[in-house]
Amino acid sequence: MARIVLVVNHELIRIGLRTVLSQHPSTGEIVDIANLSDIYELASIRPDILIYQIDSSGPARTEGDHELHEDGTLRPKRSEASRSIQTTISHIDSFRESFPHSRIGLMSTHFELEYLLYVLYGKAQAYLPANVSPDELLAAVQAIDCGGVYIHSQLMAQLPQNLLRLTTAPSKVAYDMPQLSEREHEVLSLLVKGYTNKEVSEQLYLSPKTVEAYRAKLYNKLGVRTRADLFSFATERGLVTI
Repeated sequence: MARIVLVVNHELIRIGLRTVLSQHPSTGEIVDIANLSDIYELASIRPDILIYQIDSSGPARTEGDHELHEDGTLRPKRSEASRSIQTTISHIDSFRESFPHSRIGLMSTHFELEYLLYVLYGKAQAYLPANVSPDELLAAVQAIDCGGVYIHSQLMAQLPQNLLRLTTAPSKVAYDMPQLSEREHEVLSLLVKGYTNKEVSEQLYLSPKTVEAYRAKLYNKLGVRTRADLFSFATERGLVTI
């Protein structure tokens, strides 16, 4: 029976998800926590499945750092959203390194291409909207528990138009852009796509220490300090395609 950890910021939603999941015969122990960092304090917990609802509420909404989207919602501007997304992905990457045998389902209020690609790249096993129905939630858990992947049709339908947005967006290449070697480009591309240092080393047949050296060199060359900054810098200037 699958041991499930729910990471949901809102208590009422956690209760609802727990109630739905407890009805499934293959569900074992269910643990719910408010923040992903809390899981490291529960030494005995080794989740088979992690259901992580991404908090899309963000900071206070102001005219300066938010914009009105086509669906009528006020959401962070792309640069702010990109930093938030990469921070979230970094947290999930840390969880994956600590619990490599756990399978991950993501839930988010708003569609984000980066989360969908994260699943398509095999980093997580499910991507669901926050308003998923009980039947769809159970279907997703059953699929990933059996080793499969579940992407909600509502989210998958948005892939073509969002890929088009990426491929047609004008690149913002600065005139003083530092020159990167072919190997640096390869490391940069994998880091931006969410690969951990260990996974980059396996992909490029490099030692983890060598990858760390390339990563430090990239940070220095591009003038960034975090992976979120690296993602924003590289995507906004067209250095990589995700």
